[in-house]
Amino acid sequence: MMFCLLLASGCSPSGNAGNSDAGIGDGIDASADGGAPLPPAIGFSLGTSGSVICLLLADHTIACQGRTSTGVLGNGQREDFQPLPKRVLTVGQDGGPPVPLEHVTKVALGFFDGCALLEDTTVHCWGDGTALGDDFPTYRSVAAGPVHIEGPNVTMGPPMTGVVDLAGHPDSSTFCALMMDGTARCWGGNPSGQAGTGRTGQQQHYAAPVIAAANSYAPLSGIRKVYMTSSSTGCATIVLNQGVDCWGLVPTPVMVSQGLLANVADVSGWCGLHVDGTVDCWGSCDAPTPSSPPCNTAGPLLTAAAGPRVTGALQIAAPCIRFAGGAVQCWADYPGDGTMLQQPYPVSVLDGPDGGPIAGAVDIQSGSDRRCMMRADGSLLCWGKRPVAGAPDVVDLTPTPPW
Repeated sequence: MMFCLLLASGCSPSGNAGNSDAGIGDGIDASADGGAPLPPAIGFSLGTSGSVICLLLADHTIACQGRTSTGVLGNGQREDFQPLPKRVLTVGQDGGPPVPLEHVTKVALGFFDGCALLEDTTVHCWGDGTALGDDFPTYRSVAAGPVHIEGPNVTMGPPMTGVVDLAGHPDSSTFCALMMDGTARCWGGNPSGQAGTGRTGQQQHYAAPVIAAANSYAPLSGIRKVYMTSSSTGCATIVLNQGVDCWGLVPTPVMVSQGLLANVADVSGWCGLHVDGTVDCWGSCDAPTPSSPPCNTAGPLLTAAAGPRVTGALQIAAPCIRFAGGAVQCWADYPGDGTMLQQPYPVSVLDGPDGGPIAGAVDIQSGSDRRCMMRADGSLLCWGKRPVAGAPDVVDLTPTPPW
């Protein structure tokens, strides 16, 4: 099989880098744009455990592809399988037909829904209705919005504005927004308190503040970045000491091992990346990280059973780490090393079944079923759950004739 990668300069042929499956698609859907190629990708997000990819394009629109029945694709149709990326749509002006959602600065996907941060600092969502953030929590095949804040007595307040960053997780139904004032607001699924509002067991229809302590209306403040780190947990890094506060199984924020997890630059899963390039993981009581200490006790991520700790990391998307030069290492399930083995410690992701260690990654993301990386030219490589879970496959972003 021949693949093409979508580069800034056009299409470049590439060989089959692995074992292809239809879950992440084989081309840009030219039918969505009258046969014209879509612009290069400048960012991406994984949804529905990794079986959906949405691309942030250079013209600040979004195109999505993959396998789902949850509405995450956002293209106006409820399809189980969309092999070719189609643009995410929004309601047309004055009741007209849907049009591409524009002016997007970031896209974040969950398991059931997708959301986009726009240049005007609002957030617009689409999908099954779990996390739409408005008064109509039902299936919506195109984006409408914006997300509203929670008003008095859990009613719908005005549209949320002043958003500077957006967080989701491919296994979660909750989204969080970092606000200009250093607070965070979350909405969506909340069965175990992952919205951080102090409430559990009910859907958070509107964006409500993450609170600092139980039985308090005071919002958690001084937040530098907010994350959805798993299906049941959210975290925030705090400006004061770059420590980490998390919430979820505990509905209000709890500091994670304050002494060990200071000076944190990035958080994913049950791990924190320090500004010095080392990683500490604190484990999950439900699903412990193989190389981490027992749950709720932070300790270093090691390179081997008795080896030194991981160093030089630039980004973490647990269970994967990106290093200088774009090398990627993963552990646990689907490590991308050409095997189907669960690796207890990080191993190099290989560039094809017969290739050496991967290089050139500028971004990595992980879902429970799939991991993906993007290179500077906008090309993607993905690996994970498939008939043969081996080394990465090229995600082909080449225009094809309409079906």
